[in-house]
Amino acid sequence: MNVELRLKAADLDKEIEVLKLQKQDNWREIAKLKELNEQRVREAADQADRLKALDYDMSRVHLRIDDTQKVIDGRSYDLRNKQLLLEDV
Repeated sequence: MNVELRLKAADLDKEIEVLKLQKQDNWREIAKLKELNEQRVREAADQADRLKALDYDMSRVHLRIDDTQKVIDGRSYDLRNKQLLLEDV
């Protein structure tokens, strides 16, 4: 009976060592995943900043387009008036 208990104790010690190794592996995996997550969070923040910059640039371009369209409309109006005056003369 004593021998059986010692064998069980030895088996349990081996199992404990295996579990300790698995625990260490799990902690390493968790640390690796945390680093990967932090990297992805940084990348997402960088992409959000780039997106904001692109949105700002697009709004500026749209304003320039609107301004240019106003100039075109004004010149078209002037040309129509000049053409009408020319036809009248």
